[in-house]
Amino acid sequence: MRLCPGELLAREAAVTGAETVDFLRRFHVGRAFVGASAVSRNGITEAVPGFAAVKRAMLGQCGELVVMADQSKIGRTDIDLVARFCPGLTLVTEAPLPQEIREAIADGGARVL
Repeated sequence: MRLCPGELLAREAAVTGAETVDFLRRFHVGRAFVGASAVSRNGITEAVPGFAAVKRAMLGQCGELVVMADQSKIGRTDIDLVARFCPGLTLVTEAPLPQEIREAIADGGARVL
């Protein structure tokens, strides 16, 4: 198995840290898929320390960042900002979105599926 360098968070099956971010900045992909801890009118936020920095690096290195969030994540805000709604960001959810979130997505140029 291959793994990005960085600090292993075994309980999350993920790596974080400056080494991880530096490694990700070496690549470019057309589309990246990530989960989110929370989605509010302010954007996408994360609860797990280090995850937002990794996701921000991924956003900077891809044509489209697809953020997946189920209904339990909608209308919540966690501690670390991943991204505000912007062109190149697509939110995928099964949940009906509150009006304020739909407006923030439209105003930012993001899309929702």
